[in-house]
Amino acid sequence: MIPEDERPDLPNQEYDIIGPFWGSFASTLRVSLGDFDFEASTRLYEKENILYWVIWLLVVIMTCIVFLNFIIAEASASYQSVKDRLDAMIYL
Repeated sequence: MIPEDERPDLPNQEYDIIGPFWGSFASTLRVSLGDFDFEASTRLYEKENILYWVIWLLVVIMTCIVFLNFIIAEASASYQSVKDRLDAMIYL
């Protein structure tokens, strides 16, 4: 481990103690829960920064589409279940 005063100013320094693998895992978990940390984008070159934001935007949009499709599928399944029971209740 690098001493405190000799550490370079890098993103995700708060995960230095648990190592790079678990640090990346914890960082990914934070992002998936909506805790976006955009500090890393301030240390990139201009082209890398543009690529960073394009990829981030694509991932957020695709995630929203997947989750919205899941919600629509569950609502449709619930509606179909109620409709099937309603027909049975009418025949009684």
